[in-house]
Amino acid sequence: MAMVGQYQGPDGTAALAVVAPVWNIIYSLGLLMGIGSSVIFSTKRGGAGNGDGTENQYFTAAVIGSVILSVSRVARRSYLFS
Repeated sequence: MAMVGQYQGPDGTAALAVVAPVWNIIYSLGLLMGIGSSVIFSTKRGGAGNGDGTENQYFTAAVIGSVILSVSRVARRSYLFS
């Protein structure tokens, strides 16, 4: 923030203040999908009843959910900026 304010001035600081919350939301959704699915996946894979295949279903659901979030974000961005 200090470097942006030093080199870009008030306009750069304002732009960073607008982009930072959006970046935090995108980052937190990625962490939500990554960490949450890894906990479920490793719990199912390492627990009793090992090898029943449900861990693969959780992994596939996490990947599909991440792709849906990404595609919806790109579609929303292209719709807003077109």
